[in-house]
Amino acid sequence: MPCMFHQGAIHRCTECNGPYNPDTHQQRYCRTCGHWFHNDCLQSLPRECQRPLELVKEHIIRGGLSIEDKYEKMLCIPICRGKRNGIVGNERVIMNLWGEVEKAEKLNGRDINMAFISHLTSDLLQQAKWAGMGRNATCN
Repeated sequence: MPCMFHQGAIHRCTECNGPYNPDTHQQRYCRTCGHWFHNDCLQSLPRECQRPLELVKEHIIRGGLSIEDKYEKMLCIPICRGKRNGIVGNERVIMNLWGEVEKAEKLNGRDINMAFISHLTSDLLQQAKWAGMGRNATCN
């Protein structure tokens, strides 16, 4: 089932098929399935990822990559949009960070810290701080 149904400019939640309104709704993106969900709808779904930082670390080690802790925390930031996250949210910047990881993996591992620097913003650094403390501050 596709995540968003494009009916004109209306994007819909995969779970409830309700429309996305950035003024009243917040949505989270799942990198695994490629779907957007209303935050409220996530409560009814099974939780797949209980420990995002440990999973990111496992991914980095498996890829043979070297990355600083602060950048690992950035990879744990939920991809969100709506309400205080804005219409488009943080999808582009987080997906760009994951793109750097994928590029590094294709090059059989490398230190990717320098590649991350071009994507840093003060907002992203604050979100990473929250992610490191076990908070989900970007989507609340």
